Amino acid sequence: MKGLILKDLLNLKSTFKMLGAMIVFFAVAFLREGNSFVFGIIILMFAMMVVTTISYDDLAKWDAYALTMPVTRAEMVLSKYLVMVLLNTLGA
Repeated sequence: MKGLILKDLLNLKSTFKMLGAMIVFFAVAFLREGNSFVFGIIILMFAMMVVTTISYDDLAKWDAYALTMPVTRAEMVLSKYLVMVLLNTLGA
């Protein structure tokens, strides 16, 4: 389980750099709108990163490879939910 979560976070390492640049841009661009607007955008971006992990897995044909390992489908799905909770907590 920990390995699946670590895989998703390592896949997102380059995305975190782009996300940081986007957060700075939105913070400057929407400074007049107030902090709550910027915070909402940040949380939304972190929530959308889970979809990015799913698309990375699909492009790499990860599901076919993962089924050959001693990992159940339920554990794979649970790891995606845990990554979502982790990223949303980080974004909040």
